[in-house]
Amino acid sequence: MAGANAETVAEIIRELWEQPFVEALARVSWLYRFFGASGGAGDGLRWKVHYAGNSSSTSYGLDDTPPAAGHQAYERAHLPWKRNWITISIDGLLAAMTQGEGGFLEAESSELSGALRDFVVALNTQFWGDGTGNDDKDIDGIEAAISDSGSYAGIARSGATWWQSYEDDASNDPLDVDMVKAHLDALLGDSERGIPQDGFVMVTSRTDWRNLGNSIETATGNRRLQTAKLEGGFTAIMVDETPVLWAPDCAQGTCYGITREDWRYRVLQAFKVEPLGRTRDSNEAYVKHYSNLQCRSPKRQSKIINLGAS
Repeated sequence: MAGANAETVAEIIRELWEQPFVEALARVSWLYRFFGASGGAGDGLRWKVHYAGNSSSTSYGLDDTPPAAGHQAYERAHLPWKRNWITISIDGLLAAMTQGEGGFLEAESSELSGALRDFVVALNTQFWGDGTGNDDKDIDGIEAAISDSGSYAGIARSGATWWQSYEDDASNDPLDVDMVKAHLDALLGDSERGIPQDGFVMVTSRTDWRNLGNSIETATGNRRLQTAKLEGGFTAIMVDETPVLWAPDCAQGTCYGITREDWRYRVLQAFKVEPLGRTRDSNEAYVKHYSNLQCRSPKRQSKIINLGAS
């Protein structure tokens, strides 16, 4: 490819590696597979949050004075796009394409594939975080949305119970069936949260999931665990008809309650390649990814924290 320049190489990288990058993200990230991804537009993710209805509906007598008119109450939630990038060397690719050295091109391609795998792993780490990493530049991960304090999507939780997740503290006790049942009773028994019977799952680490399984076997005289296979191939222990899953990337110590339909990984631009210098050949390029993780209703999520390992 005589005359190849940095712009040409950047476009070829995008054409050849964009789809493998997306596929690698699905392979590496459990949450990406579980929540699914969709596109986005504009300056971020915006949605209305309905938190109160018309309170003037009531019974009345013939001589009663009509109540004041009520109204629906809304807040506006907003999550900005979060930007992630990795810098890659294109010196070798540029030379290989210019000189037609196929073997060298293959070696450089392997180096690029490794860099993009590192990029995917870094993104996946952010999915489980609270968005405060790197001076609040990280993706607003699962810990940002599932909380009973602080703020999320520009809305403060203080005084806004309709924006607070439900939280229990295990005080370093290991996860067991009684703990999960008590959590579910308190959470699902609260009709104000509006959690659907179908589509609510609990997600925890392999260690905590194994502790739960052991406690069920002990409580039932070592009978075989009741499990179910969910859509997407996820295997779950069933507790009072609620699936409890383990995720490879989930850190030991927390069990999350998730209303799955509330979540989506939103992507503005999956894979953008830009040479460092746009007016001359450059030996480096950026691969950029614009996205954020969206939870439309934190109050329909929960977690058990401070679980003991054994």
